[in-house]
Amino acid sequence: LTEPKDRKAELRCYLRDPDGYLIEIGQATGILHGIFADRPAPPS
Repeated sequence: LTEPKDRKAELRCYLRDPDGYLIEIGQATGILHGIFADRPAPPS
């Protein structure tokens, strides 16, 4: 559903499995080194 998004502290993406379940996949990256994610952008 989404390309991997780099939020500085983590990489994250979403997909659906063949049964239709939503799966969120994330990998800690910067947070392991004290780098935190940017705040999400406000809704437009």
